[in-house]
Amino acid sequence: MPDARHPAPGSETATDAALLLRAFAAAAPRPLTMADLRQAGVAMPGQTLYELQLTGYRITRVYGRDAGHRRLMLGYRLD
Repeated sequence: MPDARHPAPGSETATDAALLLRAFAAAAPRPLTMADLRQAGVAMPGQTLYELQLTGYRITRVYGRDAGHRRLMLGYRLD
């Protein structure tokens, strides 16, 4: 399995991957939104999440319910 020292070999977004992994580690177990990831310095959070998934990281979407009991996405979490 990949680790934080080698986030995504050959990836153009290796720096983004390292920033994203650090943000997940700091926020655990709270899910992070795209805005949280951008604030952490990740320039392309969607692409970086996808690339990390391709390299073997398990990133899940976290859902909750609003006041009307409708399902809504809370963010992403590294498992």
